[in-house]
Amino acid sequence: MNATDSGFEILEHTADLKLHAWGGSLEALFRSAAEGLYHVIGELVVTGQAETVSIEIEAPDATDLFHDWLAELLFRFDSACVHIEPDRFDRIDACGLVVRAQQRRIDPVRSQFNAEVKAVTYHGLHVEQRAERYEATVILDL
Repeated sequence: MNATDSGFEILEHTADLKLHAWGGSLEALFRSAAEGLYHVIGELVVTGQAETVSIEIEAPDATDLFHDWLAELLFRFDSACVHIEPDRFDRIDACGLVVRAQQRRIDPVRSQFNAEVKAVTYHGLHVEQRAERYEATVILDL
């Protein structure tokens, strides 16, 4: 596996799911984790015109930032039934991010929902840099 590859995998964890994501940069890691979260939720079909939104998050460290990023995506999904597709990370470091993204409504009729993610947990959460890539693991409460 190339160090610049990115991706995610879903691992079983008692009644919850464990999401393991990786990428050659923090940006790639956060993109992979977002893709993994939406994959857990289901096969989502977006509809309508995209709206450009800006997401800004500050955190004390990369682990909290990773949690807060996924929690923000989940909140927007739950509250407004939208899918966020990051366009450009204007800033991303261990303590914060500023993302310009495309937000589109999810078509609940054409989408297939696999799991209801209730929360992004702190249990077993970690983000680390290994060799030339970043890796993160988080447990999603179903």
